[in-house]
Amino acid sequence: MRNAFLLPAAFALVVGACASGRTDTSSRSYSEVITEEELLDIGELSAYEAVRRLRPRWLSLRGPLTTMNPGARQGIRVYVDGGFRGGVDELKSLQASDVGSMRFLDAREATTRYGTDHADGAIVVRTRRD
Repeated sequence: MRNAFLLPAAFALVVGACASGRTDTSSRSYSEVITEEELLDIGELSAYEAVRRLRPRWLSLRGPLTTMNPGARQGIRVYVDGGFRGGVDELKSLQASDVGSMRFLDAREATTRYGTDHADGAIVVRTRRD
């Protein structure tokens, strides 16, 4: 009889612990997005400098090197307002003050959205529309 009370109590305790231990996606999305508010604090630097200061890990290459052609690494791709612009050096031509937000897509997300050749991910830039 005593075990009849312990089992439901233990189950409730486990379920409660699992529910309180869920992952907060807001902290994850924070690290994947640079907001307009963050960019206002950057001043007149380039979008590249903004990424370098606010999210430097975005600039590190993650994809595997190919054994057939190790120099063929594509690097991180940059998209501005939906169009492909090139590599991360393209961010140097954009003023941070002209950017509304930037988002990093990992290899899986970038490949799903834009197709192959995104082993290092992509940075998606949305410019400000005043």
